[in-house]
Amino acid sequence: MLLPTELEAQLWQGMAKIQGRPTMENYIPRGARIVMRRELAEAKVKAALEGRQEGMLQGRQEGRQEGRQEGRQEGIQQGQAALLAMQLSQRFGTLPDDITSMLSTASLSQLQDWAKAVIDAPTPDQIFARH
Repeated sequence: MLLPTELEAQLWQGMAKIQGRPTMENYIPRGARIVMRRELAEAKVKAALEGRQEGMLQGRQEGRQEGRQEGRQEGIQQGQAALLAMQLSQRFGTLPDDITSMLSTASLSQLQDWAKAVIDAPTPDQIFARH
């Protein structure tokens, strides 16, 4: 906390009386104390800016990692859907639009369940009726 000059002088004089020693003003001139305060304030601002920049960098890195993970997940899901569509087409012929639409919007777990059902189901309707 910075005190007004008058109060600071009173503080140091009071401390000197209590401690029985010379005041800090005898060791550090007033001008030097002002410069020290400025440097301290500038150092605090610099540290805050560096912390902010570090936080922003960390946030960007975390965002990239999350984006990569989401991209991988989406790629796996699209690959599963494409593979299942190919298997269904190979087994049952051309797929109706509603099944194609279901494949493109299905979750990974749904796609995996349907892929297992392809093995035993006699018709596409029975594969998708289960879920």
